[in-house]
Amino acid sequence: RRPPPPDPTPDAAPAAATRRTREAPAPAAVALDPGGEDWSAARYRETGEDLFRRGRYAEARTALERAIEREPGEIGSYVNLGLVLASGLGAEDEARQVLEEAVKRDPGHARANHVLGKLYLNLGRLPEALAALGAAHRLSPASWEYADRLGLALLRAGRTAAAEDAFRRAARAAPWSPAPRLHLAQLYARLDRPGDRDRERQIFARLRPLQDRAELYERKAGDYPDSPRARHLLGLVYLEQGRVPEALERFREALRLDPGFAAGHHAIGRLLQAQGRLPEAVQSLRRACELDPELLDAHVDLGAAYHGSRRYDLAVESYQRALAIDPERPLVYSNLGMAQAMAGRFEAAAEAFREGLKRAPVSVDLHEALGQVYGRQGRLQEAVAEWETVLRLNPGHPRAAAAIREARRAAAAGGGYTQ
Repeated sequence: RRPPPPDPTPDAAPAAATRRTREAPAPAAVALDPGGEDWSAARYRETGEDLFRRGRYAEARTALERAIEREPGEIGSYVNLGLVLASGLGAEDEARQVLEEAVKRDPGHARANHVLGKLYLNLGRLPEALAALGAAHRLSPASWEYADRLGLALLRAGRTAAAEDAFRRAARAAPWSPAPRLHLAQLYARLDRPGDRDRERQIFARLRPLQDRAELYERKAGDYPDSPRARHLLGLVYLEQGRVPEALERFREALRLDPGFAAGHHAIGRLLQAQGRLPEAVQSLRRACELDPELLDAHVDLGAAYHGSRRYDLAVESYQRALAIDPERPLVYSNLGMAQAMAGRFEAAAEAFREGLKRAPVSVDLHEALGQVYGRQGRLQEAVAEWETVLRLNPGHPRAAAAIREARRAAAAGGGYTQ
């Protein structure tokens, strides 16, 4: 069962929060220390980063310049100042000088090389861009962004084979990202390879909507740093993208903000369960159910974790609690029936499957499960009827015909049923 799609907004987020421009700074001001001696370089750097996110570029520049004055060896301040100058204030030549100074001070700083290479590419200085972006990729070969940006520079230089290799490496490193797929499609269009172009376009079209949602919630998480819900929604999107470590970290951030956030405990429990870490999963899922007894899916997942741990009686209790919240869930009846059967309570299992079929009469899985239980009970005629229903619903079912033959042989011989 996939996680539910996130709600459209984490909190009462104004629509304009994700559409800031240089002419529309955030309303909240961040004051810089006028004395200049009381603040550390780290505090100036953090303040500069915050001001940059808020669109207060001139103040961000001042803060980062003061950070550099206090700690000239901290390359991150140079990189952030270069970003403020280039993308915030449009002062690309000043940004270039700052970033070149950063790389001069630390040639092995991957991010400084990458940001400088991007700026060189924007300025049309292709040889310098190739050198800087190539250095960034060599220094941090696991970064998909570095490989992808290098591919763009190589493509601009006409080195199509090397560009394809770079884009492919980026796609392998970030299979959730649409950007390398788009760039591959553009490359294949240039090379007149329509089959490859169309394949990459289709992958891009599949990945793009999820990435758009991820970027939306990344902005909201930045706009609402104290909102556990914003972190949680971002984690759900990451989970849909298959970015499990990032999703887990967002869920944990939500719990650091609010240890009583039931949805966060639920999400972590589901991830732990998927990883086979059942004792830890049970602990997280139980906590979610304690914090929010009406969180139906948490009860269902707790039941599944108990089932996987062979604690069938506790699984039954969890499924029954879920059905007390919403008695119209066929899947929960199916899970309940399986747990009852594993506990050896076949009549209780059959009753659960029958209740599920009242709500989903064309469910192949429920008819199949009921047929198996009837067979175990020796109710062979009823078992055959269920398996025949399975075949009507799914004529190609891999086990139905064999189950019917086995039941009929058992009935003729007066023996047991082995399905």
